[in-house]
Parts: sequence; structure tokens; C-alpha cells
Amino acid sequence: MKIRPLLILICTFSFVLTQGQTDSAAAVQDSILFPFRDDPFIAALDSLYYIDVFAERESRSEGEDVPKVQLPDHSTLIAQLQLMDQRSPLSFGYNQHVQRYIETYAVHSTEQVERMMGLAELYFPLFEEKLDKYNVPLEIKYLAIVESALNPSARSRVGATGLWQFMYPTARIYGLKVSSYVDERSDPVRSTEAACQYLSKLYSIFEDWNLALAAYNCGPGNVNRAIRRSGGKTDYWEIWDHLPRETRGYVPAFIGAAYVMEHAEALGLKPRETTISAFVVDTISVDRLITFEELTEYLDISMDELRMLNPQYKLDIIPYVADRHYTLQLPFEQMGVFVANEDSIYNLAQERMAMREDQLPQYVEMNDRTRYRVQSGDYLGRIANNYGCSVGDIMRWNNLSSTNIRVGQYLTVYVKSVKAMEEISAKEALIVAEKKEQEASQKQEEERTASSEPQESYYIVQSGDTLWDIAKKYKGVSADQIKEWNNIGSAHRLKPGMKLVIKNI
Repeated sequence: MKIRPLLILICTFSFVLTQGQTDSAAAVQDSILFPFRDDPFIAALDSLYYIDVFAERESRSEGEDVPKVQLPDHSTLIAQLQLMDQRSPLSFGYNQHVQRYIETYAVHSTEQVERMMGLAELYFPLFEEKLDKYNVPLEIKYLAIVESALNPSARSRVGATGLWQFMYPTARIYGLKVSSYVDERSDPVRSTEAACQYLSKLYSIFEDWNLALAAYNCGPGNVNRAIRRSGGKTDYWEIWDHLPRETRGYVPAFIGAAYVMEHAEALGLKPRETTISAFVVDTISVDRLITFEELTEYLDISMDELRMLNPQYKLDIIPYVADRHYTLQLPFEQMGVFVANEDSIYNLAQERMAMREDQLPQYVEMNDRTRYRVQSGDYLGRIANNYGCSVGDIMRWNNLSSTNIRVGQYLTVYVKSVKAMEEISAKEALIVAEKKEQEASQKQEEERTASSEPQESYYIVQSGDTLWDIAKKYKGVSADQIKEWNNIGSAHRLKPGMKLVIKNI
């Protein structure tokens, strides 16, 4: 019975302390009263940070601990922010909310900040070029840290995507295309261009960068409502109480991220080096459909590197669309190889085309949407087969980042139309007929080669082999010769286990 009055007294005492303190203890008390996990931005940090496993080289020596960051005293910190404020049209003011985000980035997310410092070498030169083009303050580049933690594949719980976290409607307004193959919200170049245009538009409306940033987060309508509810005030901090809860942390988070990135070296932070920076990559237009798999076969580059440099391609395929030019970004060394062998690479892609046609996801009209409850023993492949769709379809419909599913989980599945199912059945029948034809042809070939001259050798086709791959294994042999020797009319007839005749030249 005595607990309730005591609890009220403790809460009242905590409130008085928070209101009365202006030094570092105030920020600590604020963190206790409003835990980090309750903050929309802080709660999302871990899901946004980009783990650059394939390219990251630890700049710290093995066994060396990540530094425990000691922030400067308040007077020094305020002076540093004032200097940033003087050098920029943006406002870098200080209060307990800003202090809290400085602590969040520098003290509680040290490793992630060091990783972002490494990724900044790839993205910041691009950001600065586009920001300068649209006369937007260069410090806005730090906004991408708040939005996506420099993860071009970041996707929020509400569907915002990419480095600049565009929602689908806004992306359409600023010319970013989203299709089954490509999501240009994840294209670093095009999304940055769109973000600069959008921010310029917002600044022309509010004529204040803090308000423009707030509008970027919650929309200009919410900012206008906050201005009206505050009695017409146009200072971000004066309308702070009237903004949506998430937006209240947006500008402080931006100031905190900008401060930490500007003063990272002084705080003892070092970038996690990556094998790729903006100064060693180049971009080329691609005028034919080509897959990442084909590029990895011809170029000395991994699939992970291709995905990092070209995150806009959802299915590891660069499509060809007559009125839309798609690009490929590669390190300089691989770009040189690509340009020198462009025709050969495209020819390889054409050889693979027939083999790939029956394997690409079919994006046909859907009739009925259904909710499927995952049963014990289910996996995405089984569910996809049951509904006549692909695993990629189910992942896309449900925003799944992996194929892991759990019993009891509900999945949205679109049942394909009867016409589409008939087309799929006809295609499956054609595949069976072609397979029988290939088996018969292979048998005839084996009978023919059994009586061949001893100067002939044989090669057993492996999974993923192309005629071009096999020809490279034999000096002076071409893909066309292999086709002639083995009576192969089309490259798509090449199947694992097939025995090929190779003549010694």
C-alpha cells in the first residue's frame, strides 16, 4: 500500500533533476528516463548497418580492441558545433537531444561508425558531386548515415528503400523506376540525384534546412501542421513538440552523425578499409541483357562485389529495355577487361539466353491473393511449386531478405491465372520433349564416337559449362568447332553429363 506514493515521489524527483540539470548528467538521466530501445532511430540502427564482409579489411591490428570513445567536455563540444555551424548554411545547434545522438553514434555504435567511415570513401564523393550540382549544402551527405547507414540495400519496415530511403510514391515522382528486375531506389547515382532534387524542393518551400530535413522524413504536410499548431513558429526546435514522434529525433540524429563523422579521427575512430573506393570504379552503359553470373565467369570479380557496386538489380540480372539505359559499375581493372572483350561477353550472354529462358521468373498477371500458413516441413521451394510461382516471387511479395521461414508464419501468395498455368504446363511439356531429344542425340553421338579415330578425346559436360568455357580448355579449339564435331545445332542443348568429342588439332 505504501509503494504507490513512493513510486510517485521517485518519478517526481527524477523529473525535477532532468529539468534542472544542464551538464552531462542531464543527458545520462535523459537516457535512463527514455531508454535507447524506445527511440525509433536508435532501434533501427542495427538493422541498417551494412556488414561489408567480402570487401572489408580490418584496419586495426589483430587483437587490438575497438577504442572506448571519450567525448570532449561540454564547452569543447559546443565550440566544435558552433564552428561547424559557422562553416555551413545548416544549423548545428546543441542540446540534450543532440548530445544523446552523439553518444549513440560515437560511444554505443563505434564499430558501425568505423565501418561507415570505410564505406564513405565509396559514396561520399558521389554525394558531394550531386549536392554541388543542385546547390545543396555538402554536409547533407551525412543524412544518408541517418537514413540507411550507407547501406544501398536498406529497407525499412514501411518499405522505404535505398541509401536515401525513398518510399515508392516519392520515388515515382522523381523518376526512379521500380520493376521486377530493377529498383532504382537502390541505385546510388540515380537515388542521390533524386534526393538532391527532393531536398532542393523542400528547401524552396520552407526556406530553412532543419524544416526541409524534417519534411524529408515525415512529409511537408506534417511539418505544415506542426507550424500551425505551434502558432505559426518556423523554428524546428519551437515546433518540435508538434512533430511526429520519429521526426523529433531526426534532426538531432543528423547533427549527431555529422559531428561524429567530422571529428572521428580526434575521437580515435579509424575507417574499416574496403577494397573499393569511388576513385577506382567506373560506369558503363549496358545495351544487352546480361547476368551477374556471366560477368563473374569472364571477369575476375566476385558476385558479392558486383552486388555491392550494382545494388539496384534485384535478380542479379541487368535487363535490356529499349527506352531505359541501364549501367554497370566495375572497378577500373575489371572495366578494362569488360571494354576490351565486350563483344565476346555479349556473345556468351546470347549463348546462355536459350538456356536461361525457361529458368527466368515469369511475371504474369495474378488473379487471387491468398494467405498461406507455413506448416512443419515447409520450405519456400515447396510452397512455390504448390502455387506455380518462384521462390523469388514469394520473397518479393513478403519482403523476405532470406529463404528462412518458420512454422506458423503467414505468407502472402498470388495465385496465377488459369491461362498462365496453362502456359507453364505447355512449357514444361516442351522441356520434357527437348530433354528426350537431347538424350536420343547424345546416344547417337556416343555410338558415333565409339568408332572414332584414336586422335579424338572426350569431355564430359559439367554443370554451368558453356561451349566457350570448354573451348578454352583446349589449345586452338573454338566453340564453333565443338558444335560441328558434336552435331550441336544450338548451345542450349549443352547439358551436364553430355559427352563431347574433342579433336586434336
